[in-house]
Amino acid sequence: MGKHRVILGDMPEILLRQILGNSLSLEDVKDVFKFVLQQIGLAKVPLTMNTATIQYFSHLFLMPRDLYMTSLLRNTMQASNACCAFVGTPHFSPMQNYWVPPPHGVNFTQATRIPKRILNETDEMLIEKQAILDVLLDTRAWGQKFITNPFCYIEKDITQIPPADLKHFKKHFYIQLRKYQAFRDQVIKPDAYLPIEELTQKYDRIAESQGPRV
Repeated sequence: MGKHRVILGDMPEILLRQILGNSLSLEDVKDVFKFVLQQIGLAKVPLTMNTATIQYFSHLFLMPRDLYMTSLLRNTMQASNACCAFVGTPHFSPMQNYWVPPPHGVNFTQATRIPKRILNETDEMLIEKQAILDVLLDTRAWGQKFITNPFCYIEKDITQIPPADLKHFKKHFYIQLRKYQAFRDQVIKPDAYLPIEELTQKYDRIAESQGPRV
């Protein structure tokens, strides 16, 4: 990139998960899970959960990212006369549709706003939704080492959660996680998660071409 200023940006996974958890009902997430498993079972080629989820429900799982990156670009354009942006292929057309030159269009406050909890949903229902999302997206978002509060979608300050409730939350999450992983394992083809040798070799060649790093 020469001497140009570079911004590397993507929506934090934790923010995305909180938005999804408060936007979709538990029944909605269960329906998505069932449909994804059905499509994987019918597919003629091995599909991972993440691939199938994004393929059939990009309007749910990619839209928050598209809005976030669009607002980030708008902020960047306010501080510069020109900008060269590289975005993933699935995001290109949606971001074009969302793009409105500043000062109008979606802003960062709107793109990062977490909706209020769905009325009458219990803590256990929220936890079950997050466990399903972990399986759908092939992630362990709440198990990352830098996460100090894996239940921030229930209480922002983990010290405000009584120890007995925290223990109950953790147990409930892992029970739900194992349950939906078992459903997945009944349908998913084992070779769906095998590394693609040609792709690995391609990345190795790219790394070698860059020379030694210090």
